[in-house]
Amino acid sequence: MGGDTAPWLRCKHVAAVTVPVDALKPIEFRYHRPTDLTQALSLLTDFGEDGKVIAGGQSLVPLMNMRLARPDHLVDLNRVDELSYHRLDQGCLAIGAMSRWSEIEASPLAASGWPVLVEAIENVGHFQIRNRGTLGGSAAHADPAAELPAVLMATHASLILRSARGIRTVAASDFFLGLFFTDLGPDELVVELRFPAPPRDGGYGFVEFSRRQGDFAVAGAVCVRDPSAETSRLVIFGGASRATELAIPSRLLDRPQEWVEEALRGLEIDGDIHGGAVWRRQVMGEMAARACQRAAS
Repeated sequence: MGGDTAPWLRCKHVAAVTVPVDALKPIEFRYHRPTDLTQALSLLTDFGEDGKVIAGGQSLVPLMNMRLARPDHLVDLNRVDELSYHRLDQGCLAIGAMSRWSEIEASPLAASGWPVLVEAIENVGHFQIRNRGTLGGSAAHADPAAELPAVLMATHASLILRSARGIRTVAASDFFLGLFFTDLGPDELVVELRFPAPPRDGGYGFVEFSRRQGDFAVAGAVCVRDPSAETSRLVIFGGASRATELAIPSRLLDRPQEWVEEALRGLEIDGDIHGGAVWRRQVMGEMAARACQRAAS
């Protein structure tokens, strides 16, 4: 999946952006619909920065309609069936980039070993969005308020990237670099997401706060407890330019408030139209504490 980068879209001053009514349609572009991965990669090699990939279209289409994204070429992956799958591979849950949210949400395989992923998906938009949107598209878009990047980081998942030049594997913690900014090259696609086997006898907690069901998260947290490790993985999202991973001592998971408060004090938390930085820090601290307590239990 190619990145739909738009770093200005969710900045502090987004409320000041005015879009003329007659501009609510995309500029002229060339449309391409490859039927296999080789064709898709060849097109991206030819177009470079002038090309964009569309999968579910839940992020890119609104940007194009407001002319915040202006690709000269649009590469549609909906006929590249080889990117739509989920299966067990060497103990990992391997999910093709074109897999729809609703497919994984209803998957017995995902629920049996990776329930934190399924719970996170239940908080993604509304059913219509989950029925069309793809996991690869969300990862490439790298919205700091999205659930998937946080879950990828908390589970120590990795992403398989492919271009005409070859294949490479990138850890989720290294893939997400900033606001709508990833390690994905203009000629690369996210082709697979790989979730390692969860810790034996471990636990997890997923919590988020949004103004309404289906809205972007104002703040959220994911915690994964590993009984064999002295620390547990805590990832917070929604209040900064990217999800942030912290290592909390596992012995404090059932009483995390003091530790969380101290950890958040050192992080830069942004305010926006939904609330100021002080309020958001408080909400994020509460979400982080609840996620830790759920992981402990």
